[in-house]
Amino acid sequence: MKKLAGQMLTTRGVVAFWLLWCLAFVLMLWAASPGRTLQDALAAELLQGHLAGGYQLRNPPLYEWLLWTVRQFVGPGPLSYLILRYSLIAATGILFTLALLRMVASARLAAAFSLSLVLFFWFGWEIHHSVSHTLALLASSLALFIAALAYAERLTARLALLLGLVAGVGLMAKWSFLLVVLSLGVALAVTPETRRIYREPRTLLALAGAALPILPFALWLATIDPALIGRRTVPSGRELSLDQAVQGIAAFLTGIPLVFLPWIAFVLFFAWRFPKTPPSPPTLSHAVAIRLASLTAIATLALMAALLLVAFTTSGALFGISRFAIHYLFPFSLFAALALAGLLAQRVEEQRFAQRLAILSLAVALVIFVVKLASFHVVPGRSEATNLLPYARLADELSRRGLGTAQFVTLSPRDAGNLAIYLTAARALSLSARIEPPPADPVPDRACVLLWGGEYSVPPAEPPEPNPSPSKLLKPLGLGQSGGQAEAITVDWPKPLIGVQRRSVWHLLRGASVEDVCRRVAAKGML
Repeated sequence: MKKLAGQMLTTRGVVAFWLLWCLAFVLMLWAASPGRTLQDALAAELLQGHLAGGYQLRNPPLYEWLLWTVRQFVGPGPLSYLILRYSLIAATGILFTLALLRMVASARLAAAFSLSLVLFFWFGWEIHHSVSHTLALLASSLALFIAALAYAERLTARLALLLGLVAGVGLMAKWSFLLVVLSLGVALAVTPETRRIYREPRTLLALAGAALPILPFALWLATIDPALIGRRTVPSGRELSLDQAVQGIAAFLTGIPLVFLPWIAFVLFFAWRFPKTPPSPPTLSHAVAIRLASLTAIATLALMAALLLVAFTTSGALFGISRFAIHYLFPFSLFAALALAGLLAQRVEEQRFAQRLAILSLAVALVIFVVKLASFHVVPGRSEATNLLPYARLADELSRRGLGTAQFVTLSPRDAGNLAIYLTAARALSLSARIEPPPADPVPDRACVLLWGGEYSVPPAEPPEPNPSPSKLLKPLGLGQSGGQAEAITVDWPKPLIGVQRRSVWHLLRGASVEDVCRRVAAKGML
């Protein structure tokens, strides 16, 4: 491990690590996974296999644009979702390395800190399955920081356009990117070495660069009912209770330290074990970068606190967000980690600190890979094991029944998205996930099917009742008495090496009595 760590402690070595680690996950998940994650399913349900200026109001469309592009090269199956996810993870790791090189004099230390990203629980573990648009947000935030530093050093028209382009792309990743833009803007303004960009006329070119990626979404937005935009942006409803406000504040405050765990514990421990005396002073350029990262992190946190305060006092939360889930803190933690890395790099003994941190990071990266692989073959009795839901086998069974090109309507976004992924000629949407009408079906006369269920049991036990109840789907459609006519589709899960094999049962309703109402709701996308 010591020799491998030494090879990774160069800029080229750490780039190779991120590419190879992500490639290993793509190949492993492609071979072992019988279905895709909820986040990938949501993306598939929104995309519906077509390119558009926008897909929903809650999130901008960059992730779907990237997904559509990848699908053009590798096809519409599950591999395209894996390639996009891990390309963005690798890009985040590489951009983090480039940002570190702006504030750390030693490429060896920069590589060690970059490898240590896997020591963040959210990056090492959660990022593999719990986020989608946030992946593009992380890469865009780091790219914006690098572009801003480059422009502050050389005030050229080309770099101004590039800065604007990165900002526009980031805004199309996730609306919370606005927090990063505003925070970095404040940091640039209060830092003496960088505030000159606001007096430079060429900075206006950044606005033109930002407009380019935003324009397609703006044109799409112009086709949406303004009343719908208002309802989705600031939903009406009763004021937040005191308990809800306290819970939101508690989640925000506790999330700040939790988002750094366990990374910060290991980094500070190694810094304590391998100090450098006396500390080396940073160069001016490194000091400026550290200051910008610190101020950006602080300003991001302050803006999030201000938004929470506005939500609690006015009940006018944008997009209905009255609390920040921990993934909203991910960009803040990256900027704070950059600043802390820059400060610690002046105070640690390079050789031993970098080596120990790299060895630990590589060991954790290997453990994460092994545990993820084992999760497909070891199934504890009480584990939900949603990563083993047999969507590939369900798709095969539906194709065998002549439904490989059908339109499916379901209440489950996980079901709808996975059917869209594994039945590439079919169309599937979830009435619980979509808030805007879906795109028009290019094959309007295809068979239309209502689908629900998927609950599992261990044979010979009977499967549990569907949850949610099929009446939530059938009654609003006037088909409340038709549930007894549904076909049952029994699908066995992959057999684990350790644990018992499970079985899921889905139900589908089709036929002449269902076709018309199914097509109407499929075109509308909502009950």
